[in-house]
Order: sequence, then structure tokens, then C-alpha cells
Amino acid sequence: MKTKEIQHEGIICAIKENKISVSIIQKGACVSCAVKSGCSMSENIDKEVDIYIFEKLDWKIGEKVNVSMERSMGSKAVLIAYIFPVVVLLIALIITLQITADEISAGIAGIMAVALYFSVIYLFRNRLNNTFRFTLKKLNPSLDYSSGI
Repeated sequence: MKTKEIQHEGIICAIKENKISVSIIQKGACVSCAVKSGCSMSENIDKEVDIYIFEKLDWKIGEKVNVSMERSMGSKAVLIAYIFPVVVLLIALIITLQITADEISAGIAGIMAVALYFSVIYLFRNRLNNTFRFTLKKLNPSLDYSSGI
């Protein structure tokens, strides 16, 4: 049975007033993950995740933690980062080709549409940070903390 969460083990590498930075430790569990092809965590490069916190708890730099998020949030991230831009590109290409019949214009329009799409995503990044909820758990004491990112 598939779990409802995507989980990664990590180490706290920085703590600021309202943010904890966690360095993700690569594990072989990514091999069996259903969204591994769209998840940037499945690459063999160390990743750092910023988790915004709203209350002070006893977190320490170097502490091992488990970072998890709902599987549905992982799928939503794949849609926003990969699927929607391709759809925007294809729509811009098709519409521009139908109007102008010029492939160069269609290519430029497609690139501009995708750039506009990611510009809008960038403008709404704070709202998206609040949409994606990560749960940070200490590995030794079972203390949970849910936060928005």
C-alpha cells in the first residue's frame, strides 16, 4: 500500500528567526516513489529545503530530522513546475501557428508564454509557500511540527 506522505531524512543546517534549512539525505526509497520522475529530490545531488516555522521549538543545527509532505502536494508541485508549462507552451505554439503560419513567431511566442507563466509563479511564490505544507519531525524524540512552505 502506498503511503500518503513523501518523506526524506535530513539534517538541520541553519536556523533563522522563522526558517529552518534542512539538507536532505539521499535514500534508496526514492526508487520506489511514484512521483520520482518529477521530483527534484530524486537526483543524486544534495538538496536544501527551507521550512518556515511559526513558533520556537528546541531545534538544533546538526540534528537529524524527517521532512515529509502529503503525496498530493508532491503531485501538485509536479503539475505546477512541469505539466502546466508544457501545456502553456503547446497552446501558445498552436494558436500562433494558426494565426501567423510562421514557425519562428510561434517558437518566440511559446518561449514568451512560458516565461510569462514562470513570472506569474514567481510573483505568487509567497502564496505557493503557504500552499505546500511540510511536516518536520525529530528522528529521536517523536516531536511533530507542521509548517508552511
